[in-house]
Amino acid sequence: MEENAQIQQEASDELRRKANFYFFSKVWFNFLLIAIGTLLLAVFLSDIHARAALYKQEKNSQLALNAASALLERNINNRDTLAKIYHEGNQKTLDDIDLLLSNGFFSRLQQRRRCSRGV
Repeated sequence: MEENAQIQQEASDELRRKANFYFFSKVWFNFLLIAIGTLLLAVFLSDIHARAALYKQEKNSQLALNAASALLERNINNRDTLAKIYHEGNQKTLDDIDLLLSNGFFSRLQQRRRCSRGV
């Protein structure tokens, strides 16, 4: 009887060891699957994040380029307008000087200057 109880105890211990081994191997396997899944998910999400950041950067760069292009175009138009005003002003000044010279204004000034000096 004692021998039968000992065999049952050994069989029970062996069954418990196998059950424990099976249980812990499943726990470790599930843990490994969770770790691999987490790693793959992190890689996937970082790739998505990088693509989104690249898209936003490209969009912002395009908007900045468009704004700079519009500003340069306005500056070119303003430069042309200022150059036109400057040249028109120069031409009007030359016309005024020509009018004064043709009317003898400077010769009269020279005569008055000579007269005031007593020459």
